Amino acid sequence: MAAHQMKRAFADTPDGQMHYRVAGEGDPLIMLHQVPLSSLEFIDVQLPLAEKRRVIAPDLLGYGCSDAPSRGMTIADYATSIISLMNEMRIERTDLLGVHTGGAVANEIAAAYPERVNRLIIVGAPDWDTWQHRYESFARCHPFELDAEGASIKEQWARLARFTNDDKLIRRFISEKLKASPIWYVAYVAVFTYDFRARFTQVKAPLLFLVGSGDILVERTAPLKKIRPDAQEVVVEGATSWLAWEQPNRFIVEVERFLSTAG
Repeated sequence: MAAHQMKRAFADTPDGQMHYRVAGEGDPLIMLHQVPLSSLEFIDVQLPLAEKRRVIAPDLLGYGCSDAPSRGMTIADYATSIISLMNEMRIERTDLLGVHTGGAVANEIAAAYPERVNRLIIVGAPDWDTWQHRYESFARCHPFELDAEGASIKEQWARLARFTNDDKLIRRFISEKLKASPIWYVAYVAVFTYDFRARFTQVKAPLLFLVGSGDILVERTAPLKKIRPDAQEVVVEGATSWLAWEQPNRFIVEVERFLSTAG
C-alpha cells in the first residue's frame, strides 16, 4: 500500500465491527483516539506519519463508524477489541499511541499484553488520584439533547470557546460528538472507573508522555513519572487537549523522534 493512500475497513471484534483507517507500509503504529472523537482525531497526522510506517487509526466501539457495543464496556474490554483488530490484521507487535481514553486503552494493552507492544506514547494520561476528582470530571461530560432551536449545540459551542477560538476545531468536535452512538457515555464510565496507576505499574515498554500545556490532564504526568523516571516527557506550549488538531506538525515531529530513537 502506498504511503500516500488512506484506506478504510472493518475488523470483527467480540463486541461488534470496528472501523479503522490505515495507511503506509512497514512497522505498525496504532493510534487510539479520545472520546467522544473518532479516528478523525488523527486526520491531519496519519498520512505524514505513514511515510515511514504502517499507521492504523481505529474508531473505538461506540464512536465514529464502529458498531455500538450491546453492553457496558471496561477499559480491559476495549483493550481486547484492539487485540482482536491486531489479530485480524496479523500484527504481532506494534507501537501504540493513545489520547486520554485512548491512552487508558493503550496503557491496559501494554500492561496486559506486553508481548504485543514495542513502544508506548500517552497523550494526556487519565490518571485520577481521588474518586471525587473522577466524579467531578465525569460530571462535566454532557450529552447532546437536540431540539429545534439547537440550544444544546449553542451551549456546547460556548463551552468549547473557552478553550479555543478556532471555529474549525469546535465544528469538528461537535460533529464527532453528534456522530457518537446513543450510548456515548460507555467509554466515559470505563475510563473513570479504571485504575490507571495500578495497571501503569505493570507497563515496561519504552514510554513517551506527550501533552499540551493547556491539556486538562497535563498535571497527571508528574505522579506517573515518579513510577517511570526513565519515561520521556514533552509538553507542547499553547496546545490543549486537541494536540493533533491544534499543532499537527509538532505532534508528528515528537512522535517520529521518539519512535526513531527509543527502544
